Amino acid sequence: MNQSQKSLFQLRQVDFLIKKSWKLISEENWPKALACCDRAIEYYSQHFMAWHTKGYILHAMERYSEALEAYNQALTLEPNNSDTLFEQADTAHKLGRCTQAIAIYDKLAANPAHKERALLCKIEVLRFVRRYSPALDICEQLLATNPDNIDALLKKGHLMDEMGNKAEALEIYDRILSNDRILSESPDHFMVVSTLKSLILEDLGRTEEAMQLREIVHQFVLDSIDKTD
Repeated sequence: MNQSQKSLFQLRQVDFLIKKSWKLISEENWPKALACCDRAIEYYSQHFMAWHTKGYILHAMERYSEALEAYNQALTLEPNNSDTLFEQADTAHKLGRCTQAIAIYDKLAANPAHKERALLCKIEVLRFVRRYSPALDICEQLLATNPDNIDALLKKGHLMDEMGNKAEALEIYDRILSNDRILSESPDHFMVVSTLKSLILEDLGRTEEAMQLREIVHQFVLDSIDKTD
């Protein structure tokens, strides 16, 4: 076997091992999936997907420091891969490296194709470090583009709630619940927002209203189950 044939054989082995790894991931067999990735990297250490997949597995195993190292290695091979950048930022956030996570999301937000997702993720990091003002600014930026942006509205509601502005959070949830277009996008929107609203009503001492709303949500879930049967 000459060098060219050997290299081709190694690449085929790597591809096989990565496919096997993803099958094991679907079965949540993380240790064996990781072993497949490590074998793939032994065959060919410059394979981007082998490192990306290893990072994904380690993240799922909550081995965040090792996951970040794997994502860093993947990005040396494909520096602008958006999937890996999002995973890298999320892993950095899990490790409490929020400045790093924010910098990555800013880089992703520079691309119009990833801007909204990156900004929504950035809000969560800012919320984690209690930088509420810039997080709210991003919410307003997204809502200026699309006033019915359900994700931005929910995050704004969460921020208001955590800041102690219960009445304003309640107004946001009422705004969502009165918007038929938003509610028609997914049945989950009604259930999630109604549950959040009930928690705030309880915090405000409006216990009876909270209980009534929870009963409505409970009936909604039962009706949804009946429709699927």
